[in-house]
Amino acid sequence: MEAIGLFGGTFDPIHCGHLRTALEVAKVVGLSEVRFLPWPTHALRTTPSVGGALRVDMVRAAVSCHQIFKTDDRAFSREPPVYTYDVLSEIRNEHPLLSLCFLSGMDSFARMDKWHRWREILDLVHIVVARRPGSDLPRSGAVYDLVQERGVETPAALRTAKSGHIFVAPVTPLQISATALRQSIKAGVDPRFLVPEPVRQIILEQSCYGG
Repeated sequence: MEAIGLFGGTFDPIHCGHLRTALEVAKVVGLSEVRFLPWPTHALRTTPSVGGALRVDMVRAAVSCHQIFKTDDRAFSREPPVYTYDVLSEIRNEHPLLSLCFLSGMDSFARMDKWHRWREILDLVHIVVARRPGSDLPRSGAVYDLVQERGVETPAALRTAKSGHIFVAPVTPLQISATALRQSIKAGVDPRFLVPEPVRQIILEQSCYGG
């Protein structure tokens, strides 16, 4: 079964850690495509520092580096609040026969029980959790129980069903934080090699994070 990846986030800004994670997950799982889904806002995080149009431009510039990477900005056409469940439901309706794999960082996944209609998300997609060394799955609570129920040991299971599984994928530990990146840019530090060069040019030309 063909499988595509869906990588959501505010991407404020998108950086090399995001791209490397997507590339490694695509290889491990066997994804034919990874769609980057920029969000207008995130219910569990602070308001993005940069407007949506500029963040989408940076995502488009970043994903141009690899042929399997795409940008899907449909979240900006929805009335707020924008929920992950609703966006994934729309994509599922468009692709009823594909395996859909939603990529999540460990920090975000650990708070999955705070997401809107969180238990129903696995009716729409698989969840691939990017795990860096030193980051651990919850050891108790609702998310822990969900992993015990839906977790699979190998990515092959993601290609034999359209949704419903959780797979933890080890990825290279690039310690790049969007928060720390914004702070360093504001302090005048050049983001060279932390973000793709086309994104760096947008940041410098627009002075969107100060500095």
